[in-house]
Amino acid sequence: LKSYRVKFMDGTEGFNGQSSFNLGKHLNDPSRIANKLAHDLIISLEHIAGFRTNFLEVYIKDDSIKEETEYNSYGLYTHIEQPNKAYLRSRGLDEKGSIYRAENFYFRLEPDLKNVDDPDYDEQSFETVLAIREGKDHSKLIKMLEDLNDESKDFDKVFHTYFNEDNYLTWLSINILLGNADGMSEGFLMYNPSNSSVFFLLPWDFDGIFTWMYEDSDMPNIYDSINNIALHRKYLDQDGNTQKLKERI
Repeated sequence: LKSYRVKFMDGTEGFNGQSSFNLGKHLNDPSRIANKLAHDLIISLEHIAGFRTNFLEVYIKDDSIKEETEYNSYGLYTHIEQPNKAYLRSRGLDEKGSIYRAENFYFRLEPDLKNVDDPDYDEQSFETVLAIREGKDHSKLIKMLEDLNDESKDFDKVFHTYFNEDNYLTWLSINILLGNADGMSEGFLMYNPSNSSVFFLLPWDFDGIFTWMYEDSDMPNIYDSINNIALHRKYLDQDGNTQKLKERI
């Protein structure tokens, strides 16, 4: 059993304005419904943008097998909307903005994160930390990470320069309530409008939200995952911010 991405050919109408289908089998999810459940739960929340999801039954005919003449059901899949220009356009957001997907990202300026004008820039290495969904210039991202990890700078001022507090609190609350420990360093998105220094956090991958229930699960506690990331740790160390988070939850 595999997951698939299906792209409609140019000139094809697509489906509900979407030209790419992310068909997830979610083999690591014991419920098989976690991703859709999570996105359905957050769809009406303020200060956050989720993604449209659909349950689909997928049929495949393997043309490499001569005797194969029928489409065979491969069962239940979850389609999740692709984070691209069409996604931004459908929500009235800036199509010229950048979108990154966290692969192994702890809000540190890792050696692989360089701007495209750096002679040592390597896109493949860059994407081991942050996958580039949209955008060709990473200078604002690098400046944000430099300032965030500069201990000589006032954290509160840096935070409000690069993040929207309502968006941040809502994103963090969603992950805490759903126990999405993996979502602290991977599987989430950052959207940065072209005319702004602010990075908005968008939840994306909720595959692991039910695996913590297994007795033999090696998934870390959500609060340990939060504490491992300087952005979250520094924010919650500021007077009054823990109370803001409690109220938002």
